[in-house]
Amino acid sequence: MTNTMLARVRAVACALGVLLGCDAFAAGYHVANGKIYDPNGQEVQVRGISHFGFNAPILQPQYLWAMGWKEQIAQIKKPGLQRRARAVRP
Repeated sequence: MTNTMLARVRAVACALGVLLGCDAFAAGYHVANGKIYDPNGQEVQVRGISHFGFNAPILQPQYLWAMGWKEQIAQIKKPGLQRRARAVRP
């Protein structure tokens, strides 16, 4: 196996592990009428956002230390940026 192919296999395995782990953390949480509820039926308050730098095709966090917070906010607000919902836990 070439280094490139091995790196891709590792990236896919890592992504699969993260996705499976998120399901375990999200167990019992549900969404109704645009609100998130915990396993006890209590509404979960979402008070912030996270931007981990997953904006590169190599499936790894990028540029975490290269930009200041103002530049990161500008990038998040930039039109065309894809926003994805992630599992949330308090």
